[in-house]
Amino acid sequence: MTSKSPPTVNPSSFLLPATTIAIAIAIFVVDTIASLEIAVSPFYAAVVLLAVRFLDGRNVLLVAIGCVVLSLLSFWLTQEDEPSAIALANLVVGILVIALTLTSRCRINRRRLRCVKRRVFLTSRTTQCSSAI
Repeated sequence: MTSKSPPTVNPSSFLLPATTIAIAIAIFVVDTIASLEIAVSPFYAAVVLLAVRFLDGRNVLLVAIGCVVLSLLSFWLTQEDEPSAIALANLVVGILVIALTLTSRCRINRRRLRCVKRRVFLTSRTTQCSSAI
């Protein structure tokens, strides 16, 4: 009877998710501390782009929604009596950048998937043709 060794976990598999979370937290802190005239929330696009590398589509959407929530929370925490037009514009720009990053990455991933499916189809057709000869 052979004993199975426990599955090994690659320590680098935790590095990218941990880095992504750390970057999101850093952006939130800087966005909350920084002046309202400085647009920091567009940097959440980097968090979305990093999340694409290790999450599936639905979870990347959740990351993007989380980034929007962090932007809104930071905006709410830094507001005084009445928000300035510049602060509102920066918030809108940040949310738009996050949304555009998400949609463009999803579009790129769909195209890649289509290309892979075509390649598999063409490979299978080539294999069928060569075996018929």
